[in-house]
Amino acid sequence: MDDKKHLPFKIVHLVLMCLTIVITFVGIIQMTKRLGTGTDGVVMIRLLSSAVRVSAMVVGILYMASGYKKSAAGYYKLFFCLMVISLIFRLMIFITNKVNTLMIIGAVVTIILAIILMAGKDLGRNVSFAILAALIIIEVLLKFPISLSDISIGQLGGELSMFMLYGTAGFMITAKYIDKTLRGSK
Repeated sequence: MDDKKHLPFKIVHLVLMCLTIVITFVGIIQMTKRLGTGTDGVVMIRLLSSAVRVSAMVVGILYMASGYKKSAAGYYKLFFCLMVISLIFRLMIFITNKVNTLMIIGAVVTIILAIILMAGKDLGRNVSFAILAALIIIEVLLKFPISLSDISIGQLGGELSMFMLYGTAGFMITAKYIDKTLRGSK
């Protein structure tokens, strides 16, 4: 996907990834201020999750820089692996904070769906986007209880970067199938 026709797509994807990195770093800085307040375990899990999301964005940038080519599929898989790890950290936070059972079930379902995106062979464009849409819908539903609670700027940045992680996943899936079309693959 090296043609100039897709340059605006790449620019928007790059901006999204860089913005996610910045927002996540702001969240990390805010969260480090909460260390020593008696919630160090949860804060450390949040910090690790944020670090994984930043790593995922860096991998996304490498995938984009490689032209989203089939030869760079390892970046694609690594991105989704990092996304799964970030979702597992979030589940750990939910369990530690003793959130309601529906939120824990939703978090488990997001992990399963992300694993399908990561490990699924030839899911196809429609199935991939259907899974991504389900992830986004579940994420929105998971945010309602969080938005009603006392949340810090750092936590808000972390929550926003989860949405942006899904946005990047959408760009990566789109790029994968654009590349397949350009190569004449199904």
